Amino acid sequence: MNAPENRVVKRAKITAWITAYSDLRPADLHEADAGKLMNQLGYSSHDMTDQGWVRVGEASITVELASVEALAADTIAALRRKQGELQSAQTRIEGEIQKLLSISCEVAS
Repeated sequence: MNAPENRVVKRAKITAWITAYSDLRPADLHEADAGKLMNQLGYSSHDMTDQGWVRVGEASITVELASVEALAADTIAALRRKQGELQSAQTRIEGEIQKLLSISCEVAS
């Protein structure tokens, strides 16, 4: 796989996991469609056995990273969305505070 000049490709091996409560049984893992199976597994370099996960194998993962400019733009967009959510929450909270303050003023009168 040749990456465009402004992209970077990273490759690594990582442990594949599935929860002990998964509907997939050992035989299902061997028979499942590869694409569907990959989406049902979790991937972590940490030992997840204490968290109720079962090690099912090792995955070789290749990630073609977007350009630094694209990553920065996407991060800014995500932060702006979060900022909007927080500003909405702040406005809603301030409205509730003002309602409570008006009740306090009415009771004091």
